[in-house]
Amino acid sequence: MNKKSMAKNIYSACATRPEEVVTCAALDAGNYPQLYSERVKSILGTIKYEGLREKVKQTLGSFEERDGEDEKVLAQSSPYRLVVLQDILPKGKILVARPRLEIAKLNNPDFMYGFYVDCGLNLVGEAGYQVNSFQAEELTKDLRQVGINLTNPKLTPYSILTYSVDGNSPSGLVFKLSEQGKDNAKSLILNAGDFNWDYFPSNNGLFRACLGRGGYWGADDDGLRNSNDYGRVVVETTGEAMQKNFEGLQRETTELLVRQQKERQDLIARLQA
Repeated sequence: MNKKSMAKNIYSACATRPEEVVTCAALDAGNYPQLYSERVKSILGTIKYEGLREKVKQTLGSFEERDGEDEKVLAQSSPYRLVVLQDILPKGKILVARPRLEIAKLNNPDFMYGFYVDCGLNLVGEAGYQVNSFQAEELTKDLRQVGINLTNPKLTPYSILTYSVDGNSPSGLVFKLSEQGKDNAKSLILNAGDFNWDYFPSNNGLFRACLGRGGYWGADDDGLRNSNDYGRVVVETTGEAMQKNFEGLQRETTELLVRQQKERQDLIARLQA
């Protein structure tokens, strides 16, 4: 009897590579509050005019840390803070977008309950913006340049956005497509109407989209600068990145054990001398 005939019949198998698995989780605080603060200082250092510098400082604010399930997590969240924060995120972690966040919420209805999670910007209309008009017009220019049709409201993920200092903006900043974002805009910018929302704007303009504290979906928040203690930063992490994190922890543990063993041997040698 050959090996093939002896093999057990198996009728199901995982068809996803480990590096393709994506998880959504609140971002561990780590040293991000300090790194973000340093990043903000470097941005402010490039602004010549004191009034504009103070405006941008107030817009960007700061991040804090709060208790999570197992460790401290990053607290506070606003669109402006997120586009700056992502400059210091490690490879393999990107700010969550609506599609992944929705899947995570469907898989676990309690996920992030009690907190709000920003998941994109909702641009409604093609012109004549009534809400956050200057920021809407600036983002519109970028979207048109890469061929995005604005007939329908568009949901833009933070992962393809960056910022630019602009004295004409009420916040001192505007949103722009990053260089990578320009390449990926057509595949990553989605029709906001393809998703179910509990709250959707009735006017034209630029709004933040988020998962609300009570589990509702809102795409009508006009407070682009607003941030409070209930905000949490959620990131999508690939299996490959998680594996790298595990390997790093494993390496650090091994190094610690080797170091401790050497210290014990040195202590024994001294005592026996």
